Amino acid sequence: MNKLLVLLPLCALLFSCKKENKDKSIEENKKYPISFNVNGFTQSSTPIAVNADSKEVFSDKKQNAVVTFYYTRLMFIVYDASGKQVSRLEQTLLASNDKNLYRISNNTKKLVNTNNFGSITDTLAAGQYTLVVVGCSPNAGLNRPRDGSVSPAYSDLYPTADLAAATLYPSAAEYTEETFLYKGSLIVNNTMGAQTIKPTRITGKITLNIEDEIPANASYVLYNVNNNYGAIQLSNNALLSRVPDNLRTGYTLKAIEKGKPGFQVSWNILNTTSPITAIIAFYDVNNNLLVTKTIDNIVVKPNENTLVTGNVFTPNVGNFTINVNQDWGTGSTLRF
Repeated sequence: MNKLLVLLPLCALLFSCKKENKDKSIEENKKYPISFNVNGFTQSSTPIAVNADSKEVFSDKKQNAVVTFYYTRLMFIVYDASGKQVSRLEQTLLASNDKNLYRISNNTKKLVNTNNFGSITDTLAAGQYTLVVVGCSPNAGLNRPRDGSVSPAYSDLYPTADLAAATLYPSAAEYTEETFLYKGSLIVNNTMGAQTIKPTRITGKITLNIEDEIPANASYVLYNVNNNYGAIQLSNNALLSRVPDNLRTGYTLKAIEKGKPGFQVSWNILNTTSPITAIIAFYDVNNNLLVTKTIDNIVVKPNENTLVTGNVFTPNVGNFTINVNQDWGTGSTLRF
């Protein structure tokens, strides 16, 4: 009888411990809903031209002239306290008006729900995380150029990486597309409400303005921007080089653009840390070089438009002038 009286409290204690452990395990595994509204689509007081005649090099906005967003793809990536990627969601706003929210996991992309573009919902266990939100073009890629597309160089459509190695590619080729980024601490618990995220533009822009008249025999112009970077490391915002490291593209001149001054073209630039060299060359219809001009020491800053203005066809008329526009439309000028 005495032995039974001793065992009963021990059983009760063991049962109590097991219940506490079970309750603790349930609490640790419990997930809480989180929601974010991503805004800041327009980062400047002077809107960037989005009309069909805009000569901004490879601007994704040409295909979305009816919308006011400066980016058409949202990446939402969450890393836990150890830096491991634990969640990735994505939205894309295209001509098809696809505003669906997708989860990217195990190298696949699956529909979660249909939300307004910029409205993100997820569930996470209680704890501290790092949240990364990227506003970019559909041509961008996480941990590889243009993820989600089939490429012989990459075995995974959507490769994952810890935060220390996570890399964002703003474009798929040599050119750079406008890119916005937010990175911050995220604490998940049972009291958090909806939060507003405002990514900031990490790319800069060069706008080249030619003051003299373009001759009638000019057919197309070739641009080359040296020393441009191709990727950014998310852990420390370090810029990463690529091969080749130059932006090179051409533009066929329209008849209306000849015989008058003020021809302009723009490039988005990721290199906002070191001087850039731009080379512009005009050719006739038979690919004969008419004139070429090299502009050195162009400094570009994030969210600033550097206006490079001067003469190309008129010899000995001074240097190009460089101005920087922090409102993405007016400001610093470089004369060549």
